[in-house]
Amino acid sequence: MNYQRFPSILKTLIIVILLSVLIFFIFHINQRLHSTAERETNVLMEDNGDIQSNSENNDLNDVTKNKLENITAKIKVTKEEPYNQLSEVVLIPTGETISREDALKIQHSQCQGTSSSYVHPIAPKNIIEADKNWPLFSPSKQDIDMETDLSTWIIKNSEEWYDFCSTPYSKELDEKKIRMNKLGFTINGKKYPTLPFHLPIWIRAYKRTTPLDISLRAICNIDDIEKTILIVTIDGDGFKDIINLLQKVTCVKIRVFFHPFWHNIRQLGIEHIPPTTARTLNTHYVYGMYLGLHIMNYPYVITIEDDLEATVDFYRYHLSMYEWIYNRSDADIDRSKVFAICTFAHGPIHDCNYITPKLMNEGLCQVKDVDTLLKEPYFGSWGSGIHKSSFWEYWSVWKDNLNRVYDGVLWGLRNYGSRFCITPCSPRVRLIPNQGTHGTAEKKWDRFLSSLARWNTPPIKRKYKFLN
Repeated sequence: MNYQRFPSILKTLIIVILLSVLIFFIFHINQRLHSTAERETNVLMEDNGDIQSNSENNDLNDVTKNKLENITAKIKVTKEEPYNQLSEVVLIPTGETISREDALKIQHSQCQGTSSSYVHPIAPKNIIEADKNWPLFSPSKQDIDMETDLSTWIIKNSEEWYDFCSTPYSKELDEKKIRMNKLGFTINGKKYPTLPFHLPIWIRAYKRTTPLDISLRAICNIDDIEKTILIVTIDGDGFKDIINLLQKVTCVKIRVFFHPFWHNIRQLGIEHIPPTTARTLNTHYVYGMYLGLHIMNYPYVITIEDDLEATVDFYRYHLSMYEWIYNRSDADIDRSKVFAICTFAHGPIHDCNYITPKLMNEGLCQVKDVDTLLKEPYFGSWGSGIHKSSFWEYWSVWKDNLNRVYDGVLWGLRNYGSRFCITPCSPRVRLIPNQGTHGTAEKKWDRFLSSLARWNTPPIKRKYKFLN
């Protein structure tokens, strides 16, 4: 034996052994990876209801293969999906159902009612800055900067608060309201600091706590509600229960103001007008809008009433519509023709064509069509958004129309110049059946919607389209 060659042989033997071990480990790892992938594929298919339970034939059929390929493709896609895809929409079941026959009857009735309604056009007057003056408005622009926590103040001033709540509807009460408005009562002010940009939601209250309690619960379910403020203006007297209800709200910053009715009609020069429901409603409406758009200097006010139930997309819809219509350059629309942004699917075009399909979840203009709009020759006030320019039109003529409720006057202004209101296919409010000023508000077609929509796309990235 040539011992000189032994180290060389040993070296070769060691290399062969190492290569064998390496090949073995590579083969073993490959087998495990293949087995894991197979298990994950089965789990993936089971989770999507696509697994075939045939013990005699384990081959995937064509449909299952296609579904698996789609699932795998979704997992591998890393690029950003288009923002307007309906995958961004979540339908929230309401538990309501209705037959097609009843849906057709509702559409026929609603179509007749809406189509037969007409208000003669009202031409707005030209006004200058001086015409916008409201003498001794309460609160003043200086008062707005004051914020006093309402709950803390009531605890520290319980006797004064009791006296305030016990004073009957009178000029004396108005004087107390003006003093209270100077304090700038706030609820949840420290919890929700005011953001640099937001659009306020304004709600009027008067005596009744129901359905206001339902409306407030819905408001607390609105997406991004904590990013805005709720302005509450309270009319009349005996508002202790209203305040107690507002103090239970923890989801949003609230600014509370009291409407001094007798003081206002004197300052506005309409004290001599015979007292009517229209005069009372109009005065409170113009008070709240003037407060939000002029005193607080917002460009746009979102309105909601105590008998409306907002959907979760209510605020995001308004914010996105305001940005799209009034701020962005890519809105393919003549802004001068837009009178208001509506939230309830309502108007002759909608009511005569789309109620039944919406209730049956078929065709165009469904609840899931959150990005689809209609140009309606109609003003539906429920939950509408009013731009400052439209309000000054109303301001210029409202005292000439005190015998008509404010929404009729706004409707007449809309008719001037063949303007339209933008109405969504997917409603952002629902009407709450209740006993109101004009009698019983019964269950409407919108209470039979089987679902309502949540749109997860951020407002600034939304894109809309018109059906007409």
